[in-house]
Amino acid sequence: MGKQREAMNNRLSAQHDRLTAAMDRLKKSESTFYGYKSGEFHENGQPRAGSPSRAATTSAVLSYADFIRETVKPGDRVTFAPNPSEAGHIVTRLNKKTVTLDGGATWGYDNIQPWIDGKPASAKEVMAAFKAWRNEEGAASFSRKQSKADLPPVARSVIDTLVSRIDGVRQAAGDARITVVFAPSELPAEVLEQAKLQDIPENEIHGVLYNGQAFIVRQNLKTRQDVEEVSVTTCRGMVLAWTTVKRKW
Repeated sequence: MGKQREAMNNRLSAQHDRLTAAMDRLKKSESTFYGYKSGEFHENGQPRAGSPSRAATTSAVLSYADFIRETVKPGDRVTFAPNPSEAGHIVTRLNKKTVTLDGGATWGYDNIQPWIDGKPASAKEVMAAFKAWRNEEGAASFSRKQSKADLPPVARSVIDTLVSRIDGVRQAAGDARITVVFAPSELPAEVLEQAKLQDIPENEIHGVLYNGQAFIVRQNLKTRQDVEEVSVTTCRGMVLAWTTVKRKW
């Protein structure tokens, strides 16, 4: 009897392992499929050079370089993020794509953390300053599409499931804020004002990137494809944009 029970437990354990492996393969396939439909991957699964998420990443790096150029000048002390020291380093030159530090070494802007009030700043403090600087620009980036008026909004559970499957979203959730609102009227007033200025009808707003936060408007998402598209263009793009610089720290 004992041997039979042990054999049964072994069979159940093996079945559980096979099921777990199959679920992992399914999730990976779904993620690749969603990425293909949204322009992230080629048909063979290889990433696209001009994908929306890569464009967002490039934009973030360029924006951070602008931030450094506007807040740091030659003679200022900064922290070299890959190898920080209490004394820091003195900036001798700000180039187009790199920063020259004392000693003559040049590094990309995403390796540099500016000091705040003459003192070394933590990565969190630098990111807060970066976001505050971007807020001054106040630009909202919209993911828009005409909705099918005769269909009800998708269930919240559908949005939560698909968003969680986008690579990087769950890992970065503590840093990159993703908010699901029901109606456009729940968006920040500044966002609605910009939509009006850009002649974007409220019923076409699927997602928004604004001030370091991603908003998803459930009322305007009527199909699973709508959710897939906004999950990648808004959520994945925002997560990669805000974590690209931070990842090196």
